Amino acid sequence: MRFRRIARNYLTHWFAADLAMILLDAASLFLMEDDARPWLNGKMSDRFTILRELFFTLEYELEWTSVYFATFAGVLQHLGVIALLCHFVGCAWYALGGMSTAEITWVKAHIVERGEEFSNSAGWFYFYMCLC
Repeated sequence: MRFRRIARNYLTHWFAADLAMILLDAASLFLMEDDARPWLNGKMSDRFTILRELFFTLEYELEWTSVYFATFAGVLQHLGVIALLCHFVGCAWYALGGMSTAEITWVKAHIVERGEEFSNSAGWFYFYMCLC
């Protein structure tokens, strides 16, 4: 990624939350009594250290997570394309079988053999129409 895209993404998503957290911590530092300030300065620096370590850890984990997710999404996309192509090939064969002018075609023979109850059942609808 380029620096400008990263900066734009940060400014549009996380900047407001980070700025609010920093402003609240800074305001609590300046509004507290003077004898409590050294402890609060240490507390705020600890928060920044923990936040920095959290970002480094998340960045490393998200890098691998995104690689695995991209791989899984690619495999799923290929399987979807294969299923869609199989569906269209089946529809094409059905159309070719139904366009014939012969009295007996494999489509008509299959309808007579299976009967109309299968084509009117809910199972047929979900099985054949789920990809449409």
